[in-house]
Amino acid sequence: FMGAGAMIHQTGKTQVEDYEGLGKRMPFTYACFTIASLGLIGIPPTGGFISKWNLTAAAVESGNVLSFAGVVCLLLSALLTAIYMLGVVSRAFFPSRRETAVETVADPGWQMCLPLVICSAVTVLLGLFSAPLIEFFRAVAMLAGKLEAGETEFEILESSQLDMCGAMLDCSRNGVLNMSAAKKMIRYMALMGHNMLML
Repeated sequence: FMGAGAMIHQTGKTQVEDYEGLGKRMPFTYACFTIASLGLIGIPPTGGFISKWNLTAAAVESGNVLSFAGVVCLLLSALLTAIYMLGVVSRAFFPSRRETAVETVADPGWQMCLPLVICSAVTVLLGLFSAPLIEFFRAVAMLAGKLEAGETEFEILESSQLDMCGAMLDCSRNGVLNMSAAKKMIRYMALMGHNMLML
């Protein structure tokens, strides 16, 4: 949406047909727009791919017949998104007719480009380094399951604090935070995040 806003701001036009060949005049904006489009479609290595992959994996693991309908809907939505988003990108970089973009059009100033860069970078970083975030939400889900199973919040908090202290002790001794220690810290942070949400 920010990419579309930048195009409208710079050209004053709102029709996709008016963006023929605009990729040459606004390369920075269209590069960010393309990355965001790939994320929406769910192409690796974007965060969109990770989210679609996890949704599909969870649906298949559930074994529920209706969940397979959800997977089909997910694939159809990805296909439709590819059709309309990549249509805009292809028109911009590979115009099929005479370019209609205004000759003086250029990328917007840094105030509009900075948010585009941040969002594009986050889209790719969430795809490449999604494991800590997934681990965090998995810890939250496990915590919710424990609370439902009847374990008291105090018992969970006490064991999590011990895990956290052990992780910090391991780190201070070795000078390196290993994966086991990191998971303990994530579990503790998940618990604290859960407690804050419950306030």
